Amino acid sequence: MKSILLLVTSLFLFSCATNSNSSRAVKDAEELMSKGQTVEANTVLNNACYQQDLGACVYMARVSEVIKDEESAKKYYELACNANSGHSCHRRGSFDLSAGKNDIEHAKFFFIKGCNLNDSLSCYLLGDLAYEFKNSLDAKLYFKKSCDLGIKLGCEKLPEVENYRVRTPEQKISDNLLAMCQSGKDDACKTAQIKRAN
Repeated sequence: MKSILLLVTSLFLFSCATNSNSSRAVKDAEELMSKGQTVEANTVLNNACYQQDLGACVYMARVSEVIKDEESAKKYYELACNANSGHSCHRRGSFDLSAGKNDIEHAKFFFIKGCNLNDSLSCYLLGDLAYEFKNSLDAKLYFKKSCDLGIKLGCEKLPEVENYRVRTPEQKISDNLLAMCQSGKDDACKTAQIKRAN
């Protein structure tokens, strides 16, 4: 089983290396893998990543995802994000977002960095989060930027956000009192009339 996993990893890395502009470390790792030296290739890529070789970090993150090692994937995407890979910031933030609402602020941190690096998906996800939390100004800003960067769904969300009415705390109280009045609460009706009179 372990040899199959190493073979899959080797083939994955080899295909990644041949399909993009590779760093020197990736090319060295490719050569080692062609000789069947996957452990050595892994060491070369890991060391290069810690020396801020963006290509090596991204490859290590992708391999970690393929073999379902989430903690390693997060670590390598974060290193690539810190080396200014917007897509890696998006991927790193996505792990936090999928973990549930407890990690939304951490996810936003990575999405903001990715969006600042012009990663369209980071911008779209920030817009979506802002809209979910009723922040129409940020939602509009991030959907517009994702639209400008080529995300069609960001363009489609803009009219929806522009039609969203931001309510002040006073308006929210008034709306809640009106709803309570309409449900038969007489005290709420009196309070709502006083609020409207002022």
